[in-house]
Amino acid sequence: MEEVEPRNRLLSACLRALEVGAIPFEVVVGCPASVVLPRITFAAPKHRRELARALGLDDHPWGPPDTIGVRLNVQGEVTVRGYHRMARIPEEVDVPADLRPHLRPLMAALWPEPEVYGHWAGQPTWEALHEAGERSLSLTLPRPEVRPVGHRGYLGISLRTEKSGGTSLTAYADHTALPPDDEIREGWSASLPATERDAFERALAAVRSLGPRQGGSWFDFLAWGVDSTHRSWRAVSLRTPWSYERAATVA
Repeated sequence: MEEVEPRNRLLSACLRALEVGAIPFEVVVGCPASVVLPRITFAAPKHRRELARALGLDDHPWGPPDTIGVRLNVQGEVTVRGYHRMARIPEEVDVPADLRPHLRPLMAALWPEPEVYGHWAGQPTWEALHEAGERSLSLTLPRPEVRPVGHRGYLGISLRTEKSGGTSLTAYADHTALPPDDEIREGWSASLPATERDAFERALAAVRSLGPRQGGSWFDFLAWGVDSTHRSWRAVSLRTPWSYERAATVA
């Protein structure tokens, strides 16, 4: 049997999503590349069940996901991760008691490790997030190369329960909490090693080539994370011309 190239496997998965009316609203790239594997995220609010079936998540114990991320793993295999809108902290995720009052859950994912994503409801500064991670989890978040702007905008966190039993922490700043696009691109690109810089620039160019945005930033959010072994990473979410809101209008 002829071996299928990894990129063709990824293309095939994306085509299956498109065939059921899903919209690719986000591309995620990060550093190091071995930790933050590039991802394309799809949404089809009116066709959630069809999208789940197309990407092999129709038997998810939480039901059809609201959005699904598609990526290639380091072995060149297609992997998918379902994200569910959730207003509570799922029992599968271990959240320290002193962080619970400051986490307003928005989304959660179950596989391969359970994770909850939410709004940071504590003091809305990067310093507060940094201090909370050290105090509650003895984890030090990476220094932000593109610093969130003052008290403006949205800050978020996610907590993931690792297979080892430890906890990973990620902090997010969305485009409303960040400087203009040109400053983001310059600061982010300059901070990356050559290989990751090239991947970021190619991903940004590819997203922008899809067509003009209807206002707003090309950057949805920046993220900085650290796991229980103190391995750190950073990632950027690039917004395609087709927003998640547009996906909600798909018939």
